Amino acid sequence: MTKEKLTAAITYLENYASDLSFQLSHGVDFISYCTDSTPEFENEEKAEEYLSQVESLITELKQN
Repeated sequence: MTKEKLTAAITYLENYASDLSFQLSHGVDFISYCTDSTPEFENEEKAEEYLSQVESLITELKQN
């Protein structure tokens, strides 16, 4: 993968994480209402765990 593609992928994931964070601030049901491919979450804790995993992936990709 080229550096440009990696940078683009990181940007897309950062935008996705930001959207999830915003949606979560309105409640876990709001995430399901606003998304299609993101999994449904049983509760806020599960949603926060998922968001944390996305953020960890972003951090890992930035280290490459």
